[in-house]
Amino acid sequence: MLENDFFKFIVFNFFILVSVLFLTFVRSVFATEQDIYFSGTLLEDAVECTIIGGGNSIIDFGEDVYIANIDGVSYKKTPMPVSIRCNDDSNGIVEISFEGAGVGSGCDVLLCTSIEGLGLQLYAGEKKINLGKVLYSELINGNVDSPSFYAVPVKINDASLKSGDFFSVVTMIVGIL
Repeated sequence: MLENDFFKFIVFNFFILVSVLFLTFVRSVFATEQDIYFSGTLLEDAVECTIIGGGNSIIDFGEDVYIANIDGVSYKKTPMPVSIRCNDDSNGIVEISFEGAGVGSGCDVLLCTSIEGLGLQLYAGEKKINLGKVLYSELINGNVDSPSFYAVPVKINDASLKSGDFFSVVTMIVGIL
C-alpha cells in the first residue's frame, strides 16, 4: 500500500512538472512586448481664472436701433459686462480672444447677426477687436489689466438693412501664458 501511495506521489509530481514546463514553453512562444510611453507637463502652480459677468450674458441694444444712425463707431455703443479675475497670487500674461459663428462677407472680422448685412464691431476700450485675434493683458496678483469691452452695430459693406429683431452669440476665450 505504501508503494502505491509513493507511485501516486511520483506520478502526480511528474504531471505537475510537465504542466509547468509546458506552460512555460507556451508562454515563451506566445509572449509579446509592448513599450508604453508616459508624458506630461509639470507645472509649478495652476492658475485658475473666472470670467465675471460671463456665462450666458445678454447684451440688449434696446428696441430703438435706427438703421439710419448705425455708424459702426459710437451709435448704440453698448458695454459688455465682463471682467476676468484669477487666483490672488497669480502673475503672467493673459490672452483674450473672441470667436463667433457666421458666414458671409465680414463674418471673419465682425460678429455677424441674424439680420443679413448687420454685424457687431467689438471694442476693447477704443480699439477695434477682430474676431479670432488675440489681445494680451498683464496679470498681476490675480488682477487682469484688461480694458472695458463694447459692442457697436455696424453695416457690413454698407448693406441695405431690413428692420427686425436681431441676435448673435460670441464666445470669449481666456488663456494664461
